[in-house]
Amino acid sequence: APDMVSNGALAVAGYRDDFIWVMDSELASTPWADKEYASKALMPVIDGLNALLDGKTAGEAFQIELDGFTRNAEVEEDELIKACLEFNRANAVLLGEPGARVRARPPLLLPFKLIPPPPIFLPWTS
Repeated sequence: APDMVSNGALAVAGYRDDFIWVMDSELASTPWADKEYASKALMPVIDGLNALLDGKTAGEAFQIELDGFTRNAEVEEDELIKACLEFNRANAVLLGEPGARVRARPPLLLPFKLIPPPPIFLPWTS
């Protein structure tokens, strides 16, 4: 990440160590669907990214991520999950300019007008 800043990136958010989380093994291919375990670690990151895309500065978005880890850890009863959240928060780092912004999330412009699909006719059986 320091190389990214030295090569022109205004700001980079990342982690000094591995980002870790606990998840349901049956949802390994879709961790975002794991509302019980994985979402506690993944949602703070997603909330921070969405804040950045919605016009917040890198510093504001990074703080939203940190606050999410803190909030989730404070109410977590499972000690392993709580430790993972605290580890991720402690290892999160923002390098570069905290006031940097990306362009706001672009509106989705479709090149055509959406029209409803035609009715479906099923064969009549008696």
